[in-house]
Amino acid sequence: MKTKGRVEMLKRIGSFVILLLLFLGQTVFSFYGEGTAFAAEKELRGIWVSVFDFPKLGLNASSESGFVKNAQKFLDKAEENGVNTVFLHVRAFDDAIYPSKVFRRNQYVSSAYDPLKLMVREAHKRGMELHAWMNPYRLDYEYYLDPAKASSTERVKTAVSEVMAYDIDGIHFDDYFYNAKTGYKDVSGAITVQGGQEPSAERKKSYVNTMVRAVYREVKSKKASVDFGISPQGTTENCRLSGADIDTWMSQKGYVDYLMPQIYWSNQYGSAGNRAMFSDRVREWSSLNSGKVTLYAGLALYRTGTAISDDPGWKKKSTNLKEQVQILRNSGWAGYTLFSAQDLARDTAQAELSGLRTLLGSVQNTAKPKLAAPKLSVSAGKKRAVLKWNKIAGASGYQIYRADKAKGSFKRISTVKKGATTKYINAKLKKGKKYTFRIRAYRSQNGKKLYGGYSSRITVKIK
Repeated sequence: MKTKGRVEMLKRIGSFVILLLLFLGQTVFSFYGEGTAFAAEKELRGIWVSVFDFPKLGLNASSESGFVKNAQKFLDKAEENGVNTVFLHVRAFDDAIYPSKVFRRNQYVSSAYDPLKLMVREAHKRGMELHAWMNPYRLDYEYYLDPAKASSTERVKTAVSEVMAYDIDGIHFDDYFYNAKTGYKDVSGAITVQGGQEPSAERKKSYVNTMVRAVYREVKSKKASVDFGISPQGTTENCRLSGADIDTWMSQKGYVDYLMPQIYWSNQYGSAGNRAMFSDRVREWSSLNSGKVTLYAGLALYRTGTAISDDPGWKKKSTNLKEQVQILRNSGWAGYTLFSAQDLARDTAQAELSGLRTLLGSVQNTAKPKLAAPKLSVSAGKKRAVLKWNKIAGASGYQIYRADKAKGSFKRISTVKKGATTKYINAKLKKGKKYTFRIRAYRSQNGKKLYGGYSSRITVKIK
């Protein structure tokens, strides 16, 4: 009887252990499954729109209506391929695509309208973010602004300040620091450094860091919710030699919100196609990220389907982008951006884009929620305005807009990033002046911000 009892007891214990393991297995599977889906939904999926893309995309149209039509066509194409963030080239050669009081108009845009204002509007209609992409120092193909000059930093800050007047979501710098072909100039146009006479790598980084810190402060002082990031070269040693102090940027606060290294290699790199260069670079950047700054990757859409002698993987395979995004997700990176916009329509890129769409299909096909317009009330206090509204079901947060003149345009002054918050105080206003406010709710879904309608406009006179 004792032996039989023990056998029965062991059977019961064994059954319990099996059930427990099954439960734990389902729980672990569920946890990791949800975690992967969450990462996919929240990731940044960007596209770089260079000024050199403008003619191909029709963004150099002579009329505003023509620009809007072509911009909508491009954004539709981008959205079909999972894009939720547009990096629009606003400063390429010490110039501007928008009406500027300081900088000449870029040659690839019309002066009959404001391309930046229109693109911000059209992107936001789709729930896409729009980041202003700048080459900070480049003057032309031969000369750059001299990073050692304080006047160069001030000129870059001026460009950033102008662009911050728009309802943008980010300021984005390219990798042009100490990369001039011929030499460097001050803001007057005088040559200050000839090619081959550049300062040491440490001095280069010091000069560039002065500018980067100044721009970070400029951005955050004007609108703390706007991101500031840099897209350096994918090779870390090249970064350090050209003045990009990636080690400091990834270990100390006050420089950038994110880095987006341009990892433009396949995993079949080299003449023999046997080096996993993309994976190697991802591991290298991850290991350097001691401060855990947000990392995105620049991906080479422009190389897809192309025969490249030292990187044959782009021709041999049509699943490079899909596999690279999977590697980034598994490595804890927060997203990617494709270079560049005109390649979305290139025939030899379609196989790669098709694979990428397959990977993103479950993410981008979720139904969009409908958010109600908040009911806003505003009361005037001593040099401040107090805004209150009703909580909107399904909202992730609210965007606050203000017009400083009776018929002036609205500018976003803040983003409340909690859906349960129903109050905002706008301080440091001028007594006796009238301000007009409105707000709208948004929901973060599938890596996008989906917007509800605007509240009614409320005007108050400050005490």
